Amino acid sequence: MLYRAVSGVCVASGALFFAVALASAQPPSATKADIEIGEIVRSTELSKQQKIERLAKYFSEERLQVRVLYCMAELDKAAAQKAGLELFRKPMATRDTKLRLGRCLARIGPPQEFAAEYARFLVQAVLDGGQEEFLARREDGSFSAVGEYAYIASGFEGHKADMFAGLKDPRVIPILIKCLDAPETVWPSEARSCMDGKPGESTGRNGERAHVPVALAKLGAVEAVPKLKEALFTHRDYWLRYHSAYALGRLMERKDSREIEKWLNEGKDARQFLFPFGEGLIARGELDGVKYLAFEHSAWAGKDTINSLTYMVEQRLPIVSGLQSQATEPFLRHALEYPPLRAVWLFDDEHAKYEPYLEWYEGGKLKRDASGQPMKVPNAEVALRQSEERIVAVFGKLLEGVRTNRLASLSGVVSDIGGKTKSARIQRLCQEHLKLTPGSLRKEP
Repeated sequence: MLYRAVSGVCVASGALFFAVALASAQPPSATKADIEIGEIVRSTELSKQQKIERLAKYFSEERLQVRVLYCMAELDKAAAQKAGLELFRKPMATRDTKLRLGRCLARIGPPQEFAAEYARFLVQAVLDGGQEEFLARREDGSFSAVGEYAYIASGFEGHKADMFAGLKDPRVIPILIKCLDAPETVWPSEARSCMDGKPGESTGRNGERAHVPVALAKLGAVEAVPKLKEALFTHRDYWLRYHSAYALGRLMERKDSREIEKWLNEGKDARQFLFPFGEGLIARGELDGVKYLAFEHSAWAGKDTINSLTYMVEQRLPIVSGLQSQATEPFLRHALEYPPLRAVWLFDDEHAKYEPYLEWYEGGKLKRDASGQPMKVPNAEVALRQSEERIVAVFGKLLEGVRTNRLASLSGVVSDIGGKTKSARIQRLCQEHLKLTPGSLRKEP
């Protein structure tokens, strides 16, 4: 899975939930209108329809349109979709507004007729001044046509990667290659959080630029290979290098990519890019890339905490889920037997490692001490219990992978976990898995 978010869960629904939470909250420099919108959303006296009608009055102020749409989507998704489409189609809507509305509709769930319309707009926006816009010195968090194009390719920021099929246009390739040289963004003039730096100073990153290699890879842009090599070998931006490794694995003939592979294996700080390189190889149809799904080839390697391990499995499962090949066996065995991860499947609180800085929730509620301060997770037993829903879901998908790829060789491993785990839900999954007849889990010839 390509980089999605720090938490690894920035899928469309998660992005929408986060966006709605932000939209409902009062901005740092709230105007009267911002305060009124918040009051409407939180009102216990207004009906859903009354809230929608009152919120719609704020569409006249362009700055508030996206925020209002997110609030409206929480009340009535269809109403928000219709309103968003009407705003997007307004003759006076600016380029920036259309880009923001496009992302908003992607998160809400775009109306069926919107995909083709937005694709035409976005490709043309990239061709008409997209390069100049992207190469300019811009504030972190600002929107650009190239940035949205790249985010859609990656399925990032709430976009769905399957939308990219309608965006494939070879005319944008030269522009995207030049956009690999875009500068880092600068901190915005208005701070959005306590983590922001001094306005106008470099952030040391450019999130949009980091996803441009993914778009080039999915466009089959072999002419980008020299520039992608340069980015992988010399750039300081970790995520630009990460996605360049993926693109090179996907774009280069296998005989030519051996040089990259050798460099990645031998370089001290380069081995962490073997995972995206392997993902690129698999996307190309080169199944020897599966060996680079091993957890040692990850920026999270060595942490071996409950959350980091679960995240690494979540990253890798979509890559192997559709292969239906015995070539997936080493990875699936690795995911079941890797000792730190096995401790998670067994709910072994003696050996599982947890993050002591995480806040402690019980029954969905944050636990607080006598003074009202949030409490931290006290031990591995609590951490495992708190993460059980996620752990069970990931383990279930692992077993689905075993069945999909017909790997009878892993039945013994599954049986062992089922017999030793402290989790009744993991045990039940193992039992259900093993009820399958041996013939339904045959090995490939």
